[in-house]
Amino acid sequence: MAIQRNAVVTSDAGGRAYVPRSGRGAEMDGQIEIPAALNLARDQVRWGPIVAGLLTALTATLLLNLLGVALGLTSLNAASAARQNNVPQNAGQYAAIWAGVSGMLAFLLGGCVAGRTAPFSIAARAL
Repeated sequence: MAIQRNAVVTSDAGGRAYVPRSGRGAEMDGQIEIPAALNLARDQVRWGPIVAGLLTALTATLLLNLLGVALGLTSLNAASAARQNNVPQNAGQYAAIWAGVSGMLAFLLGGCVAGRTAPFSIAARAL
């Protein structure tokens, strides 16, 4: 049975959503139960995909920053630079560029994971 477009969705004490019925057949059954997956009266935020995206972004940030430190120390030849107290002038600029690029990649990856694990089957309902 189709639900009216402007129907009021209410819920009972058990948390189940339903649309009050009116018109023909209303005396037989006072309500139509809506499946939980289609219950749009509840909030549509699911925390599982958000946490998965957050953990993915944090892990990617950690790994990319460790990769940047390893590449920076090997290209800098840290042992001889520390002995001679000679650090290249542009090392800080390269570190800042790497931090920005790795942060963007990590957030992109975390957002992709959060978006792909979200339970929406219709793209129009997602942000």
